[in-house]
Amino acid sequence: MDDNTQTDNTEYAGFGLRVFATIIDFAWQIVIFGGLGYLIFGDAFVEALKAENPFTVDLSLLLYQNLLPALIVIAFWIFYGATPAKMLLGLKIVRASDGGKMGIGRSIVRFLAYIPVLLTLGIGFLWTAFDKRKQSLHDKIAGTVVIKTER
Repeated sequence: MDDNTQTDNTEYAGFGLRVFATIIDFAWQIVIFGGLGYLIFGDAFVEALKAENPFTVDLSLLLYQNLLPALIVIAFWIFYGATPAKMLLGLKIVRASDGGKMGIGRSIVRFLAYIPVLLTLGIGFLWTAFDKRKQSLHDKIAGTVVIKTER
């Protein structure tokens, strides 16, 4: 699906749709991980959320708050090519070169590529609105595109 192999019927997911999917994904993650975090860690979980210095937070809480959600998102990408919200909206993340599955390595790179996007204060996300294939900076780094599929 690069510029040389793109088909006329490929529909890329635009900025608004992707933002909507992100909001839905954040919502379910907050409910699930927030609820489970409180059940597992109790008041320590709430205190960790308030902590100004992450180095004062228990390592198990840091891993729960950061690593577990990341691993779950990456697992969804590997097995389904989409997060729950993207699946709900009929979107899929694929390799930009040929439309194939991302695989483990590319999924990890895509997730880690959020770091430079966030360091640009979100400008890397806005790139989606102007790119002809609707790629964000993390898509370009990972070599992926988000396409519309049938639900």
